[in-house]
Amino acid sequence: MNGPRPYAPRLVALLPAGAAGAPVEWAWSMRDAGVDGLAVAGGPADPVARDLLAALRGAVPLPLELHFPAIPLPEPDWMGPLAATGIDWVVPGRALPEELAARLETFGMGVAWPPARAPGDAARVHVVAGAGSADPFGGVPEAAERSLTLPDDPGAPPPEGATSADTLVVPGEALTGADPGAAVARLREGPA
Repeated sequence: MNGPRPYAPRLVALLPAGAAGAPVEWAWSMRDAGVDGLAVAGGPADPVARDLLAALRGAVPLPLELHFPAIPLPEPDWMGPLAATGIDWVVPGRALPEELAARLETFGMGVAWPPARAPGDAARVHVVAGAGSADPFGGVPEAAERSLTLPDDPGAPPPEGATSADTLVVPGEALTGADPGAAVARLREGPA
């Protein structure tokens, strides 16, 4: 299904840098605002990212994700400590080698794939807004969850693919205003 979805998307809030000093309070506010999951941006071997994930897991029972850029990956000894945080999804900035993705899955972590590299049995594909494709989910396995990271600018027009995404990853800055619940409601409604 490449057109608009017949339901409201799942919303995942990405921890803003300003909330890193109080992740538990931020997690509570996002839960109260109605988001469906929480995410942290950082390297998979970064102890600060792991500490933030563990704090979020201890605060609320929402699914957790780690988003990391297209960086050279360290030796795989980071997988066990990362899994210990209770993380649900790893969302890398580029496709992981299939053997590494399979190892992450044995630790209980789902792996999101870029659409162009997604295997036929991919559970999730992920794109970042502005990645340059008019149809970012074209050719994606039908059963795969489609997720999209929205731009940092909350006033920007909806990016290509926003209406066909199952999950929207929202930069936390877009939800830090006076009424995060109202922002969540607007995002669920979709583009006008």
